[in-house]
Amino acid sequence: MTDLFIDSFGARWQDPPPPRYRAAVLGINLTDQLLNPPDDPALADIVAQQTGQDTDVRDYVLTTPGAARIIDDAVHELTALRDAANGRPVQLLVNCWYGRHRAPAIADAIGHRMREAGARVQITHHHINRPPIPRKHPRPDCPFCQIIHEGAPATIVHEWADALAIVPRSGGCTDGHLLVLPRGHVADFTTDPVVSATVQLRAAELAAQIGGQWDYFTCCGPDATVFHLHGHLIPRTADDGLALPWTRSCTSAPPDSRGARAAAAPQPSSPAMTLRAVQSAAWQNKIIKGFNTTDVALEFSLLTAEIGEAFTAWRKSLPDAGEELADVLLFLTALAEMTGTDLQTQVEKKLAKNAERTYQRGPNGVLIKTEGAAT
Repeated sequence: MTDLFIDSFGARWQDPPPPRYRAAVLGINLTDQLLNPPDDPALADIVAQQTGQDTDVRDYVLTTPGAARIIDDAVHELTALRDAANGRPVQLLVNCWYGRHRAPAIADAIGHRMREAGARVQITHHHINRPPIPRKHPRPDCPFCQIIHEGAPATIVHEWADALAIVPRSGGCTDGHLLVLPRGHVADFTTDPVVSATVQLRAAELAAQIGGQWDYFTCCGPDATVFHLHGHLIPRTADDGLALPWTRSCTSAPPDSRGARAAAAPQPSSPAMTLRAVQSAAWQNKIIKGFNTTDVALEFSLLTAEIGEAFTAWRKSLPDAGEELADVLLFLTALAEMTGTDLQTQVEKKLAKNAERTYQRGPNGVLIKTEGAAT
């Protein structure tokens, strides 16, 4: 008859195994004691998707510094507990965060040792077959990871053990706009709901600490540019002119990313994208991709080349003529940003001015501006 039950599980699932009848219980929490294998960037992806019962993962866990001591201590304590239990069964609960790697490997190693000592052991891995674990180690090409782990320039407003808040480099959508980032690399809010909840928790704490009224916004979708979860924390006032979807300029620049761009993008049931939002999104894309952002003369040359490509596409009736015209607009908005011009304001002014002008057709059929008309 079994006298030692060993149950491994993942705390993340909030579904711990039930206590065994009349059993004396001992618990081991590995969450913060051993490195989670998928969080080691040196571990191959194929290995990270395995479990603690696979040879590569098992050996990785058991050779992690501190693992041998955990096993030795557990065997010592279980032996003493069995001796004092007076025939009652003993239950060992071993948990890590997901229940796929560390807990199963350690539980199996302890069970093996206890069988050698004469115990009748039953081992159950409750969460070993849950979905594979998203890897959270830093990515060298991620601008947020560069801030968090490599000290890249950023204005850090607040730090927690699991997250930090920064100011978007170009100011954001409103004064006081902040980004809250998890320290672990998670692609978006669907990747790991617990991490997403943690980011929102930290954003709520920070908003309460600062005071005032706030919007919180995050997203995932086809308009993504930086695949590192972040929440936009946006202060609101009655006259800020900011509506969702956002139609004011949202110049958060890198490492701001998908949240700002997706917010600026028109939704099917929303008003069309403003020229100001186009200017902001085009500028963000140039900075993120490393394109020219300082040489105005070069940008004028590139704009001229784009106009030539658009003309060629139109003349040859190519299917991408519309896309070439869109490129011309994007280069033009980038030039406006480089020269400090709010293109939407200037276009609106110019349209109003043109509406006031009057013209007469001359003898040769050419329209001539009437003298005295607004200029």
